[in-house]
Amino acid sequence: MGKSKANEAERVRKAGNWLSAALVITVVAGAAVGQHFLRRAVSNGPHQPVEVAFAWPLVTTPEGQTVTWMSEPIRRSIERVALLNLTADPLDSTALKLTADALAGTGWFDAAPSVRRVPGGRVEVRGAWRAPVAVVRHATKDHLVSAKARLLPLSYAAGTSGLKFIDKPSTPPPAQPGEPWLGGDVDAALALLGILQNTPADAQVAGIDVGEYVAGNKKRLVIITDKGNRIIWGIGPNEVGLAEPTTQVKLQRLLALRSDSKHGWRIDADHPVIDLTNPRGIMVQRMAPPSMQGTGGPDADAPTIDRANNTARRAQDEAAGGGRVVRTASRDR
Repeated sequence: MGKSKANEAERVRKAGNWLSAALVITVVAGAAVGQHFLRRAVSNGPHQPVEVAFAWPLVTTPEGQTVTWMSEPIRRSIERVALLNLTADPLDSTALKLTADALAGTGWFDAAPSVRRVPGGRVEVRGAWRAPVAVVRHATKDHLVSAKARLLPLSYAAGTSGLKFIDKPSTPPPAQPGEPWLGGDVDAALALLGILQNTPADAQVAGIDVGEYVAGNKKRLVIITDKGNRIIWGIGPNEVGLAEPTTQVKLQRLLALRSDSKHGWRIDADHPVIDLTNPRGIMVQRMAPPSMQGTGGPDADAPTIDRANNTARRAQDEAAGGGRVVRTASRDR
């Protein structure tokens, strides 16, 4: 009798285990099937059209307004790239990844932007934008570049962009937007433009000729003014040359010309060619010889611009802590 009851209890225990296992399998399978049908129902159900919200790059105007510098046609083209890859399916994470990669490929972002769905059926895009600072002239086209010499996906007929240009690069444009312009000469020119930016000299700068930077390893940058005159700057701002004045001295010489009425308030002193690289001071050549048409420099015996040299020298002494206040003629132009 006791043995029979024990056997019955064992059968009940085993049946309970089997039932529990079956319930677990049924629940797990049901959950998987339910999730599958839920995903299908959500994916196949009615969706609102996808709305993309970009955090566009912003600047503050002189009037204190915050606006985007990016024109509407460029914004619309970027939005189209996103919409080509997005789906209305709120569970489609693959589309978000494809969209981020496609936007990174436009060249407008430093890295793949964040692309995520937010309430209301919208997709939000945020990232670090590349801003255009100049164009690089190659053949008949001006190609837009960022401050770090990354190619941006816009080009213009030469001379029509309204931006400062970099002429005669040693290499052709990169194959894809977002890639860096190779050679080092474009980087050096961009660094010089950055030095001149926000100084009184900037308004008279049209571009930088880099034709002699790589060729012959001369490391020579030449500023082209808005009158087409040439200012031989020499090595890039981030380089050191034993035979040339420092970047600070060159800039002081340039600003001394800009603030001097005797030279027409002009950084080029209204001369075809001036040279900032001579340790003796600013050298001037009144007419550019054929060898200087786009390349060379003035003769070593060319006359100096004494007044501007003296002004620059006084400014250099003041910067070194001489304690003297340098007063130069100034004019808002």
